[in-house]
Amino acid sequence: MRMVQKWSCNDSIGMAIMSKRVWIWNSGGKVEPFAPNNPKGFVGKTLGQPGLKRSVRVGETGFREVAAYLLDYDHFANVPPTALLKITHSVFNVNDGMSGNNRNKKMFYDHGTSSFSVSNVHRVGILHVRILNTDRHAGNLLVRKVNDGGKFGQQVELIPIDHGLCQPESLEDPYFEWIHWPQASIPFSEDELDYIESLDPYQDWELSRNELPMIREACLRVLAICTIFLKQAAGFGLCLAEISER
Repeated sequence: MRMVQKWSCNDSIGMAIMSKRVWIWNSGGKVEPFAPNNPKGFVGKTLGQPGLKRSVRVGETGFREVAAYLLDYDHFANVPPTALLKITHSVFNVNDGMSGNNRNKKMFYDHGTSSFSVSNVHRVGILHVRILNTDRHAGNLLVRKVNDGGKFGQQVELIPIDHGLCQPESLEDPYFEWIHWPQASIPFSEDELDYIESLDPYQDWELSRNELPMIREACLRVLAICTIFLKQAAGFGLCLAEISER
């Protein structure tokens, strides 16, 4: 892989590397917040200690990025293709890294909330509740142009990124950027309810265990609990905003 430049994101306390065709978000391993080789100086803890969130240990955010992609069945929420890589390059300062494949997109705050469809917000929110993503601020939502618009204006869609603080080892109070958006108060569609009903926490457990054997059992328990909660809450007719406030 030919590296083109080292890129620091002002909204991040990690590091990213850009090649000609993909963004490599190196947020895992020894360069994540508080890890020994964090490029922005956010150091001070050893691998395995509680990190930015007490329920997510230092050095364990990378595989959570992959877990979010694997659990986004049928690309329901538009999580970008993500994989764990082993990379050796001086620009990393370390020998391991995490890859998230993102083409150049704008950030969420370049648009108003009315720019996004109800379905798009619901799909992203369903994933966030299910995997209990505790770090859902505006900087973790990219925007992709769907078409060039015309008389109705340009259409865009949300692309959720940065899932390193999902699936914590214990239940935490999450923050969801979209919780007060009007779309979150609209009832789920039949297609969305069918998708939620089809979710199987035991299948999620097996998939995660087989594909990511390093994931801790406590994280899988939280995933199963949140998935069961989502299914039951949606079955009782609660909308996304009501579910997220519980």
